[in-house]
Amino acid sequence: MNSKLLLALAFATPALWAASASKSASGSASGQTPPPPPPPDSLVLALDTDDDRLISAAEIAAAPVSLLDLDLNDDGRLTPDELIITPPPPPAPSSTGAATKPANATKAPSGSASTGAKKPSPPPPPLMVALDADKDGSLSAEEIAAAPAAIATLDKNADGQLTPKEFAPPPPKPAAKPTGAKPSGSGKTGASGV
Repeated sequence: MNSKLLLALAFATPALWAASASKSASGSASGQTPPPPPPPDSLVLALDTDDDRLISAAEIAAAPVSLLDLDLNDDGRLTPDELIITPPPPPAPSSTGAATKPANATKAPSGSASTGAKKPSPPPPPLMVALDADKDGSLSAEEIAAAPAAIATLDKNADGQLTPKEFAPPPPKPAAKPTGAKPSGSGKTGASGV
């Protein structure tokens, strides 16, 4: 009796382990575990001085001083190179090897299907939109001085602080479906009744 039980366990244990491993692998591959949030941009890092992922009323009031911590050349303004906004993650390499194409590869000829296929750059984060009053991509001394009032415009619930929902960029929009011809195989033919 004991040998039959040991024999059954000997065969069942690897099968149970394999089933458990494939179940946990398929759970993570199916997207059940959400990816971690993207890191905050440099404006958030400068303003959120206590690292609690909230920009409190005190941090809003201290924004001019906090923003000047990013001023690497001490000229009183923040230029794009000092406003290092976290870029979106790079696209994953394709299985066809297209991502490994050399940088000096020949460009597509003018008028080809790839013309205009360049993805538009993502919009600036809401904090930058609020702070950059003249929309020139940098923050002048005047814009830095006016930072508390500009940041307060993002406080949608008027609680005196900004939550990540108020200062984080909106999630990326899904890719637009191409317009034009219907996909082949729709079941309709060009000739009627023939």
